[in-house]
Amino acid sequence: MKTVLFVPGFMEDYASRDYETLLAGIGAKGYRTQFVPIAWRRTVIDDWVQELHEVYRTHNPKQTVLAGFSFGAMVALMAASQRQPAALWLCSLSPFFAEDMPDLKVTWLHDIGERRAARFRKLPFSAIVPKVDCPILLVGGANEVSRVAERRNQAATAWPHAVACVAPDCAHDVTNAHYRQTLLEHI
Repeated sequence: MKTVLFVPGFMEDYASRDYETLLAGIGAKGYRTQFVPIAWRRTVIDDWVQELHEVYRTHNPKQTVLAGFSFGAMVALMAASQRQPAALWLCSLSPFFAEDMPDLKVTWLHDIGERRAARFRKLPFSAIVPKVDCPILLVGGANEVSRVAERRNQAATAWPHAVACVAPDCAHDVTNAHYRQTLLEHI
């Protein structure tokens, strides 16, 4: 039985959304699930990836799915580029890679802070793509902001073997019933 290590969205913990129902749904599909909490405050993506690796290193990569939502998807992607999992599920992959940064709203950059923005500017998506060679699922909401949808579409183009799907009638919320159903139908 494969284990899904799930990383939440930025500044979120287990109680931030209905992660319990989401993980139960994944479990009902025959997976073991483990929520990976991240200490978001005063840290950057390298710290978040290290936190995931602390959990991931206790699992056999061939029996482990890395999954994440939003910034958590970025964390899962970075970890997968360093140690190949059995599969990678990227839910609403955040558009905060070096290629994305010039087009982001100033308010978004302000919200994440200068140190995080500086690190993201040095994180090219194009350099990560060739390092990930496993089954990839890209999921997003039909009503997400255009930059998130563009990042999903660019990822689908970068990995021709990836499965990309869009959940109807929802925005940036992995625990929305439509989003959850779409994810569960494709795993």
